[in-house]
Formats: sequence, structure tokens, C-alpha cells
Amino acid sequence: MIDPTVLKGEWTSGEAAKLGRMKLRSLRHWLMKEKLRRGQDPERQSGEWRRLNFADLLHVITVGYLVRYGVSPEEASRVVSKYIDPTVRRVVKSPDDADMHARLTDMTLAVRIRDDGLVEAAAFTSSERHLGNEITKSDHSCVLRLGAIVAELHEIIMSAATEASQGRA
Repeated sequence: MIDPTVLKGEWTSGEAAKLGRMKLRSLRHWLMKEKLRRGQDPERQSGEWRRLNFADLLHVITVGYLVRYGVSPEEASRVVSKYIDPTVRRVVKSPDDADMHARLTDMTLAVRIRDDGLVEAAAFTSSERHLGNEITKSDHSCVLRLGAIVAELHEIIMSAATEASQGRA
């Protein structure tokens, strides 16, 4: 399961860009132009750093993968908002719900850019693999295993926290 401290954490745009292996300038542009759908910063004052929660961070990183594949930031954000975010938000809301954790870490997102430029997508767990069969048959499909992304993100965050606490000791 994902460590509750990770689920409750907050990251700056710079930290999110680093974790997502993307340029900070691109991420800031996406956020400023509202190309990414994400939670709002109601308590954020002008000039303060934008803070992203775990759900926002996973959204940004998944969008980054899809953009590198060739999907526009707006379309990638729409796909992630529709297929991934509801499960992530439920995990963040109920950190002790083992079934939701299992669903998230077993989830696969399949995306295909059709010849006409439209994007088709499906999200499914291993028991629902048939939902993605049509998309993954294509040579032009991108398959993201959310469990691998979450595990890598979790490991990076936890090791950074360990290093920070050892540096303070």
C-alpha cells in the first residue's frame, strides 16, 4: 500500500516537474493556461508557490508520459481526468482502503492516437483486460501501467524523505 505520508504530501511545481521528468517551464505553462485539470489552490496567495497533492502529482506525471507519446497536454489531461483521477482521489480520501490501493496499482491505461488525430483510451485492471483489447491491438498504442508509475514515485518520495531526515540527524 502507498504510505499515508505520501498520500498526504504536497509538492511544488518544481518538485513535480523533477519527479515527472519534465521541464518546469512546460509544467508551469500547462498549469497557468489551465491545460491540466487538477484540484485548485484556494488558500494560495499571489506570489506563493503552487502546491500539488498526491492526486495532482500523479495526474501531472501521467499526462507527461502521454505528452511524450504525442498526445496534446489538453487531451492527455482529459484522458487522465476521466480514467485515472477518480480512482486516485478515492485512494487519497480513504488511505486505509486496501481494495482501492489494489485497483490503482493494478490499473493500466491504454491510449491510441488514431490516423484522424483523435485519441481513444481505456483504463482497466488485469481482470478487465478485455476493455483495452481493441486499443492495444494497434501498433500506435501507448500502454501505461499505473502500478509501475505509482511504485517508482512512492520509492523516490520515500527515499528523499529518508535522506532528508538523515541529513537533519
